[in-house]
Amino acid sequence: MKRILFVDDERNVLSGLRRQLHRLRDEWEMHFAGGGQEALAAVDADAFDVVVTDMQMPMVDGAQVLAHVMVVQPRCVRLVLSGHADPDRHRLAASCAHRFLDKPCEPEKLQLEIRDALAVRDALDEFGDERLERLWCQPHGPSPAFVDALTALQSNPVVMSATTREWLEAEPQLWSFVQDILANLEEVQSPVQAVQALGARAVLSAAMVAGFLTNFRNETSEGRGLEVASDAWRIAGEQELPDELQMDAFVAGVMHAHLEEEQDTRWLDTLAYLLPTAGFSEHCVAAVTRGDRTPPLGGPTAGVVGALAAACLVNGHPRVDELQQVLGSVGWGEQIPAWTSAGS
Repeated sequence: MKRILFVDDERNVLSGLRRQLHRLRDEWEMHFAGGGQEALAAVDADAFDVVVTDMQMPMVDGAQVLAHVMVVQPRCVRLVLSGHADPDRHRLAASCAHRFLDKPCEPEKLQLEIRDALAVRDALDEFGDERLERLWCQPHGPSPAFVDALTALQSNPVVMSATTREWLEAEPQLWSFVQDILANLEEVQSPVQAVQALGARAVLSAAMVAGFLTNFRNETSEGRGLEVASDAWRIAGEQELPDELQMDAFVAGVMHAHLEEEQDTRWLDTLAYLLPTAGFSEHCVAAVTRGDRTPPLGGPTAGVVGALAAACLVNGHPRVDELQQVLGSVGWGEQIPAWTSAGS
């Protein structure tokens, strides 16, 4: 039986969960903690397969609970179930939670999320891939110091803030890698200049890629990845995608070259589950984990997938027929000849 800990400072919420999930008592051994402090004591005393916590609680909130769980029981599934949270705490929770669910959450949806997460953990055991294991146990998103520095720079990009100096001193190698990535868009020498030229989100996205490539970097793919990324960014702009999606296309291009040889769909599905924990958007995740293998796609995701596919054509990718099918499915078929000829 799987051992699951539910955490909420409102007793009526815990009573509701106990009642709604009672029929699963033969499958799950369920425990209930009436707040963050009680939850910390529980995870220090016993092992759990899943922790589901509210976000905003007095004394010890959900982010603190999950951060502790990540240290003492790193293989435990970490879920947030919350009706409200300020943006800063939401960001912190996202850095240590596998999924963030809105409250109220239908019992069927909660059950499905728990089962999906447990299935991913089982897949990690099957693959034995240390890179995926690290993403599960310790997401490689930008550090809090990095995000704090960008926030300060965005509010006053002219002044080199103390938090930025502290971040540069703590993570000079990361900044060097971020510079290499951003150099394909703009020539930047400092975080201030990068934020002024590209915006804080672009710098944050580059940092997420840098963290990801700490595990998945393939030096033989480095140059090709940046070329594809630059073309994906350019094509997304030509297609008049919003700035945020243009950056998603660029990020997808950088990552794509390091993952393109992986064909195991279960491995890719596992990676698709894990990447959001490192801060990547659903559009970028769909593009780099072969979300294009089940066309047609719609909405913003279609634009990012299309920009990546077109950039691959421009760079002479051998999967020409497949890429053309993807571009047709997202409504960009008329432009295929130009992109194909550019890569020939």
